[in-house]
Amino acid sequence: MRWLTPVALLLASLGLAGCGGGGGGGGGGDPTVSTTAIDGAVSKGPVVGAEVRLYLAGEDGGPSGDPVAGPFTTGPDGTWDDEIPEELPRPLVVIATGGSYTDEATGDTVVLGSRSLRSYLPADADTVAVTPLTELLVRVTQEQIADNPDTTIENALDTAKNTLTQVLAISFDPLTTKPLDINNAGDGDRDQRAYTAILAGLSVLANNLAPTADPFEVMQALIEDMSDGTLDGQKAGAPVPVGESEDPLPTTTTTSDLLNAINTAIVEADDSSAFDDVAVSEDGEGNLVISPRYTLGGTVSGLLGSGLVLQEGDLELPIESSGSFTFSGFFDAVASYSVTVLTQPTSPMQTCLVTDGDGTITGDVTNIGVTCETDTFTVGGTVSGLDAEESLILQNNDTDSLQVTNNGGFVFDTPVQDQAPYNVTILTQPESGQICGVINGIGNIDAAAVDDVVVSCDLITVSMDVINGSLSSQGSQVTDGTLVLLIQPEPGYVLVEGSVGVSGEGCSGELDGNLYTVTLGSEACTVTADFEEAPLGSAFWGTFNWGEANWQ
Repeated sequence: MRWLTPVALLLASLGLAGCGGGGGGGGGGDPTVSTTAIDGAVSKGPVVGAEVRLYLAGEDGGPSGDPVAGPFTTGPDGTWDDEIPEELPRPLVVIATGGSYTDEATGDTVVLGSRSLRSYLPADADTVAVTPLTELLVRVTQEQIADNPDTTIENALDTAKNTLTQVLAISFDPLTTKPLDINNAGDGDRDQRAYTAILAGLSVLANNLAPTADPFEVMQALIEDMSDGTLDGQKAGAPVPVGESEDPLPTTTTTSDLLNAINTAIVEADDSSAFDDVAVSEDGEGNLVISPRYTLGGTVSGLLGSGLVLQEGDLELPIESSGSFTFSGFFDAVASYSVTVLTQPTSPMQTCLVTDGDGTITGDVTNIGVTCETDTFTVGGTVSGLDAEESLILQNNDTDSLQVTNNGGFVFDTPVQDQAPYNVTILTQPESGQICGVINGIGNIDAAAVDDVVVSCDLITVSMDVINGSLSSQGSQVTDGTLVLLIQPEPGYVLVEGSVGVSGEGCSGELDGNLYTVTLGSEACTVTADFEEAPLGSAFWGTFNWGEANWQ
C-alpha cells in the first residue's frame, strides 16, 4: 500500500500529540504546536458517556499505534469538542467506546460497555460523526485495502461510500454530518434530519427482525449485511449471524423493510413534522433513496393592490405585500416546478409578471421574482360646440396637455394609473373668445378607461330677476361641470322660498344659503328665482348670457 503523507510528518505528529484525555499533552511536547478545533457526535441515537479517541490510520485502514488525541467524553446529546494538533495527517481513525443510548424503537437504554463504533476524520474536516453507517465505511475500506494492497486509503474510502450508496442513496457525507436526537430534530438542518431518520429506522428494523436480541448486536449485523451493497440478510451470499448467537438475519430482509422502518420512526417521533424536508423512497431498482426536500420561494416587488395569488401545481399562495414568499410544504429534489400568477391584484389593478418561475429543484429555491406594475388607463371624452377653425388646449393633472382642433372624441397621450386622480381643465380657450367648459372632468381611475369627460363650447343662457334681485357667477372657471351662482335680492326684497330651480336635460342644482350650485347637463340650463316685497312684489325676468361666467 502507498501513503499520501510522509512518514516524517507522521512521526512528528506522534511526538507532538501523544497525550491523555481531553486532548491534553504529556511531557516533552512542543508548546508552540498549532492546533485546530474539532467536534463530533456519536450516535445510535445519541450515545452518552462514550470515550472518543483519534488514531493515525495504519496501512490496513485501521488504527495505528497509540491515540494521538483523546479520550473525549460525549455529553447528553452525544457530542464532544476539543482541539488536536493541526499537523496530524488525515484521515484519522476515530473510535468511540462505551456509553449508552436510548433505542428509538423500544425506548430502552442500551449500554455499550466495551463495544465500539468507528469512523474517519477526513482531510480538511473539523467535524466527525461516529455511527453505524461510519462503521460500515470503515469495514468496507479495510476490505478494499485487503483486496487491493496498492490502493490508497482515500480511494478505498470512496469505494466504501459507493457501496453504502447502493443500499442508501444519500446526499450527505455520513463522516462529517452530525445526527440529531429523533425527538429533538427541529433545530438541525435537513441533512442531519435525514441521517437521524436512517439511524432511527435501523433501530426499528432491528427490533422488527429480532425483538428479543440485543439491539446493538442486531444493528451490527445489519451493517455487516449492507457492507456488500445489498440489504438481503446475507454478506456476499453467506448468512449474517447476530452477535455470537447462531441465529442469522432473515434472508427475506429487503430495502422495503428499511423504508417502512424509517417511515415508522419518523411517524412515531415527538415532532414528525420536523422531517417534512426529508424524502424516503425506493427507486425502480429496489434501492432506498434518502434525499432532502427543499423549499420554493422568491421575492415580490411593487405590490400595491390586494388579491394577488401565486400558483405552483395544486398549491395556491395568497400574497399580501411586497417581500419574500415561500410556498407551503417541501419539494422533492430534481422535481420540476412552474410558478405562475393565478389571480392578479386589484385596488389598484396591477399586472404581476413572474421571472425565473420554471426550473428543477436542486436546492432551496429563493430566486423566483414577481414584479408588479399598476395598470394604466386613458382619459378622454368629447368636445362639442367648438367653432370651425378654432382650437383649445386641454390639460390633465396640470401636466399632460392636448390641443383640440375640432369637435368629437379626444384622448390624452399619457395614461393614468388605476385609483390615481385625474383632473381635466382648459388651459387655453379658443382665440375667438368663445367660452368652453368641462363636465365630468374630475375623478379617480376605477379599473377602466375614462371616456365621459365633456368639453362644451355651446352658449348657455340663464334667466334671472333683474329688477328685484340678481344671479351672478362666483368664479371664472367651471369646475367639473358646475358653476356657483350668488343670489342677491334688492334692498327690501326677499327670495321666495322654494322658487330657485333649474331646467334643461341633465341639469341640476343645489341651494346652500344664498349660493346656488348648478351642475351642467347635455344641453342649455335655465336657472330661475323669484323675489318679492313683503307682503307681495312683482317679478320681471330678463336674460343673462352664461358665457359671462367667463369659463376657462
